[in-house]
Amino acid sequence: MTTNKMKTEKIIIYLTLDIVPKKNGKSAGITKSGRPYVYSRKVGKDSQANVAKEVMAQRGMWRLTDKPVKVEAIFKKRRGDCIGVMETLLDAMQGIIYFNDSQVWDQHSHWDHQGLMPVGRTCQIIITIL
Repeated sequence: MTTNKMKTEKIIIYLTLDIVPKKNGKSAGITKSGRPYVYSRKVGKDSQANVAKEVMAQRGMWRLTDKPVKVEAIFKKRRGDCIGVMETLLDAMQGIIYFNDSQVWDQHSHWDHQGLMPVGRTCQIIITIL
């Protein structure tokens, strides 16, 4: 019996900016005709664009992958909800790390409760290609 070990690739990215949770970057309403609508506020778009710029600058020789990925994010500041911030990160990495966030098979996010995050950094992202 032989075992087929998969080779995994990893990249670690450190962010130095504040990330706006995705739900805080959107607003909803109802038109006069009664149809619901959702629009992105400028703060949400700017946050996602800034994250994308930092990820692109740090990805190095990493190529866009079509394989499944695992994403772990550790956030320095406990502000708002971890899930909304993670959604912003996943959307920002589309087209830079992976084609579509549907390729994310596993994701974890948590706060840096022990204070181990280096000074000046707000988030550590560990991306593993499966």
